[in-house]
Amino acid sequence: MSQARKRHRCSSLMLFPIDSTVITLTSKLFWFYKYHQVKLITGFDLTENILGKAVVSFGERHDLSFQDEILEMIPENAVAIMDRGFASWRFLERLSERKCLFVVRIKNNMRMKLNHERYRVVQFFDEHGTEFRIATNLMHLSDEEVSELYRHRWGIENLWKFLKMHLSLDKLITKSLNGVINQIYMVLIGYLILELMEIPEYFGRKLLDKLRYLQLIKFCCRIQHFCMGCILWSFRQCPTSLRNISSGEAAIMAMCAMRVWGLAVTKLRILALSNPICCMSCRKSTLP
Repeated sequence: MSQARKRHRCSSLMLFPIDSTVITLTSKLFWFYKYHQVKLITGFDLTENILGKAVVSFGERHDLSFQDEILEMIPENAVAIMDRGFASWRFLERLSERKCLFVVRIKNNMRMKLNHERYRVVQFFDEHGTEFRIATNLMHLSDEEVSELYRHRWGIENLWKFLKMHLSLDKLITKSLNGVINQIYMVLIGYLILELMEIPEYFGRKLLDKLRYLQLIKFCCRIQHFCMGCILWSFRQCPTSLRNISSGEAAIMAMCAMRVWGLAVTKLRILALSNPICCMSCRKSTLP
């Protein structure tokens, strides 16, 4: 649990940043439909590290045009944290009418409505002198606590980075509209599976550690299938001679197969030892 949630008087509320990301469509087949990008909008529960309802839209619609979808995806008793792309006095009014708790950064050129009955505007500067104006309806929190809440919005930016860098969200392999939607949801499902799965502790506990663990297991399985394939191929190619092989020759073949498998296991251990957190424990452990 973060330090902010320990300090805040709204510790029973969960932080729910909402943001959008854009995926460029490079295939000319999409340009025929005048689609050059696809936008994904979703929320992220920082308490449970789970995704909210996702919205996929083709085209160049502004974030404010998804107000109805955003209102539906905000959970009950959750603090919605949003950036300037969702800043609008009308949208804030709708959030207040729905009794949704929010922390939204507004644009500096927006006319500030001070002393509003439903929400207030907090103004502060970061260490670089950048001005931030935050609109919120959390009246019982101080200005410092509101600014600390808004800093947690960066959690969803880390989510976009992980999905694009490690799960290839922005590398579309399909050239149809339905295929793009299916691939996006497959990436989101894969992320949730990584969150739910458990691996040996000496491999780490982060999502990237879980992903590397699966990649190493897949590599070892390929090596094992290769060894078995070589043995089966040998029996098919030389069935007569292999029936009459001596015990020593059979032992040599088994040793060769075990040697290839041993190289794969050694590769697994080397990559596991490269994790500085679990270096000492992995040396004394056996592979799963």
